[in-house]
Amino acid sequence: MPANQLNAGQSLSSGQWLESSNGLFRAVVEAGGNLAIHAFSTNPVACGFTWGAVENPIPGSFLYLDPDGYFQLKAGDGQTRGYWGRFPPVPGTNPYLVMQDEGNLVLYRPGGEVLWATPPETILNSDQQRDLVIPGVLVLQVDVSSSVIGPADKTVTNDTGDRVILRDQANKVILPPGGLTGVATNAGTVAISGVVYDYPDTPGPGNSLDAVGVKTYGPGQNMIKVSKTATGFSLT
Repeated sequence: MPANQLNAGQSLSSGQWLESSNGLFRAVVEAGGNLAIHAFSTNPVACGFTWGAVENPIPGSFLYLDPDGYFQLKAGDGQTRGYWGRFPPVPGTNPYLVMQDEGNLVLYRPGGEVLWATPPETILNSDQQRDLVIPGVLVLQVDVSSSVIGPADKTVTNDTGDRVILRDQANKVILPPGGLTGVATNAGTVAISGVVYDYPDTPGPGNSLDAVGVKTYGPGQNMIKVSKTATGFSLT
């Protein structure tokens, strides 16, 4: 089962989640019994809780996706909270629930028909999306006074074995392992710094775990590689 998808007849227990394929959003069954979408951001305004399913959750509840076309939060004593999906229920619907890359949680039936989705206003705007990070994943910040992300004379290659986020003031690229992208430069020069953010408890502004410092690449230094080392990361 993909980490971003729950299929009919399956459940999510307290503390489990669906994570969007890009790693930027999680739909979490919280210990308090609510289902909530969280985003992880370096911008406190955009960080944390973006949507919650119910106002009166029952601690310890789990999410169950019924094959008849809906899902609910269920407590151990049989109580339920919420009802999302097809009404009235239709046996054999066999829906699946997806945490999508833009921050929307969507219930589909086979063939792609949408049965339910979180409200559009819960999706973060482009400025907020740019500030989102993936816990434990390196963020490379391009100095916008020296460069912006785009097709140009310098290429950043991800040699870390994990995803890397490359961003400036206006753009963001998530580089897969082995991925590469161009970096536009002013006067053939670009400065790049890096940091990793962690969220040990609940989403928040985060704390820096590891920085690679600032490295400036001048004219002729066209190939930039980010690698993982025994103590962190390096830019070469």
